[in-house]
Amino acid sequence: MNVKSIFNSAGLTVQAFHRLHLLIFCSIGFLLFISCSGDEKNNINPQENVLKSNIESQQPKNLQAGNEGLNIDVCELIPDKLVAQALNSKILKPAQSSNYGSIRGCTYTVDPAGEDNIEICTVWFNPPSTFTSPEDELETAHGLGQEATAEYLEGYGDKAFVVHNQTEQQSIIFVLLKDKLNLQVAVEHYNDAKKLTELILSKLKEI
Repeated sequence: MNVKSIFNSAGLTVQAFHRLHLLIFCSIGFLLFISCSGDEKNNINPQENVLKSNIESQQPKNLQAGNEGLNIDVCELIPDKLVAQALNSKILKPAQSSNYGSIRGCTYTVDPAGEDNIEICTVWFNPPSTFTSPEDELETAHGLGQEATAEYLEGYGDKAFVVHNQTEQQSIIFVLLKDKLNLQVAVEHYNDAKKLTELILSKLKEI
């Protein structure tokens, strides 16, 4: 059974899994704060044990390292400096990696065009078998009570589409590169999402 079939049997898409990942990440941070406060006197480091325990308990069994997909650190492949240049933006904080088995992610926080604003850019390298369709992603969004539209895109990989989620105020581009990955790029502004997608695809050609 592959990643996509497991997600579908549970009623989840990759986008829904990433929302779950963000919730888990916040919970881990809270647990670490409590654990560090209680164990500090014993001169031990609970962070490693708590983090490992939570990741192992929440990570799907079929997403272990070494499965399909690219075993690449997204933040290293696409440094935040390149992202800032591509989006004509200023880096507000260092890029942050988020890895779960064969799913690789990176979050960039920038100030677009010096507008004194914050734009969060999230990139995911998912196994190719997790690539869905505009219809599937819209069904998930509408099931969550979100307003969203979608359309197919030309000129990106083997297949591509974009979901404009008005509720979450972001455009999410999905690109399938057969035998490599399902690329997912989520940015508030659609034009920035396209620029970032084009940057990533150009870097992928180098490997």
